[in-house]
Amino acid sequence: MRRRRYVPPSSVGFSFYVRGAVRLSITASAAVYKGTGDRDEKGRFRSQEYERTELREHVLEWSKSAAPNRSIWEDRAGIDVRARPHRDGLILTVTLFNRQRLGTGPGRAQERIEKSLFEARVECLVETGELVEYPRVDPGLLTEEEQELELQYKNRFIYAVGHGAAVDWDAERHRPPRIWSEF
Repeated sequence: MRRRRYVPPSSVGFSFYVRGAVRLSITASAAVYKGTGDRDEKGRFRSQEYERTELREHVLEWSKSAAPNRSIWEDRAGIDVRARPHRDGLILTVTLFNRQRLGTGPGRAQERIEKSLFEARVECLVETGELVEYPRVDPGLLTEEEQELELQYKNRFIYAVGHGAAVDWDAERHRPPRIWSEF
């Protein structure tokens, strides 16, 4: 039996469709874990214990004229916003990604844990502009199963599509729309 190597995801995000003069407030949060405890003469932990540290919540304001990529948490991670014109609006993709690189050699497993972002979350508040229903795909391009799902949910509004996680939203008319990643 061939062993498969698991490669954990290094990003999470979502795409949504907006119109008008768009301004966003993007909030990223995550936690990291650092190994603690006694080490033996070879530098290995005798007992595997970890200390959790919540990274300071980072808020980024974005508009079409703003820079698309920001480094956060002392260059540990980044936030990327991609805008693509679509009909009379923009499809925006907001991504939180890990910028850390792993070394080679002994201690790589411990390094992977300490350089990972846990409980990562990205949230987007549409301060100005209009959040509209995400464009549906031409049914002729869908598989039979996808066509069946499209028919089953044809009366549901979809405002965003998740990348690496599920996505949820609050699109009530009496307050600014909010979209967030959901694991």
